[in-house]
Parts: sequence; structure tokens; C-alpha cells
Amino acid sequence: MKKIILILGILAANCLYAQDIEYAKSMVDKLCSNEMQGRGYVNNGVNKAAIFLEQEFKNLKLKPINKSFTQIYGFDVNTHPTLIKCQIDEKAYRVGYEFIVNAACPSITGKFNLIHFNWKDSADKLLLMNKIQKGFKANEALVLRYGNERSTHILDSFEKYQTQPGFVVFTEEKKITHTQIN
Repeated sequence: MKKIILILGILAANCLYAQDIEYAKSMVDKLCSNEMQGRGYVNNGVNKAAIFLEQEFKNLKLKPINKSFTQIYGFDVNTHPTLIKCQIDEKAYRVGYEFIVNAACPSITGKFNLIHFNWKDSADKLLLMNKIQKGFKANEALVLRYGNERSTHILDSFEKYQTQPGFVVFTEEKKITHTQIN
């Protein structure tokens, strides 16, 4: 008798497991559908998914936390609803392939005189500090070769000397990134 109950329990568990898997698959399919726009920020996909999930939680009779099923939070995000062009020293670069735009970066257009400094060269670091102390013109942009965004003491120097370039480009061995300083 114990064996029969054990076998029935295993069969029942397998049936419940199969239903859970099918439900989970249907939720993933729905959330990944074109209707949800990739749950992205462009075309409001993230909010469409949130509304769908809230309704699903209500259908499952789950209890909300603090009377809500949503948790509000914010973070900077990069979207590219328009064409992005970048050309440095006569060479065109492709966004997402050869350069990345910082998520907090606003749009910027114009032609800039690029001022190059090699972050690996200590003499260039001294020249850069002299340039920061003298100040930047509105049409000047700073290119830090082999620098990175963790070079914050350089960025902090802009505030200290009340100057800033039009924008900053950090280059690495294989990619470049762009940051707008405000």
C-alpha cells in the first residue's frame, strides 16, 4: 500500500510540475513577445510588461507589498532613437561596435577640435593638467588615449578649475567610450 501511495504521489508531482513548466513557458513567451517591445524603454515596453505582470499577480491572488505590486526605481539608460555618427580624425566609428556612449550622456552635435593626451605617458599627464588649469574653449574636446572613466581625478579637476571640454572620449585598446561632462 505504501508503494502505491508513493507512486501516486510521484505521478501527481510530475503532473503539477508539467503545469508549472507550461505556465512558466507561457509567461516567458508573453514577456518576450513583440507586444512587450523587448521590455525596453523605447516604445514603452518596460511599462507594458509591468502592467501585464501586475495583472498576472492579481490573477494569482498574490498579496502586494505596501499595497502595490510595483517597485519604482530609476537609472540612466541609453537609447538610440536617431542616427549616431562619430568621426575622429577622418575615421568614422560605429556605435555599439567601435564606441559606446555613456548611459548618462546627453545628445551633442557639432565639430570639435580634439586635444589628445596619452594616459600611459607621464609627460602627457602633466601637459593635460596644464591644459585643465588654463581652461578649455567651447569647441574643444578631450581625448584620453588609454584612459578610462575611472580616471575620476581628471574629471574632478574640471570642477576644481571651473573648466570643461565639450566632451571627453576615453579610448582603450579595442574600443572607445564617450562621456558628456556637465
